[in-house]
Amino acid sequence: MYATCAIPGCEIRFDRCKIHHIIWWRHGGRTDLSNLLPVCSHHHSRIHDADWHIELGPNRELTIRFPDGTIHNTGPPTRHAA
Repeated sequence: MYATCAIPGCEIRFDRCKIHHIIWWRHGGRTDLSNLLPVCSHHHSRIHDADWHIELGPNRELTIRFPDGTIHNTGPPTRHAA
């Protein structure tokens, strides 16, 4: 499903990413595909330490809310062969 970090424009390969819980584990987030997203170490830190908020839509499209109020929406990820 993802060949790289899920954050648009990032080209860090999937196998070098961390798996992020959209609803954080400590807040009761489940370890199910519907709640998981591959993100590189840099973006994982931004989510946790810089107050980025990530929402995952039904087709895995992302809404990223930044602390300054900016909102970035993406389409679903491009499918990649296994």
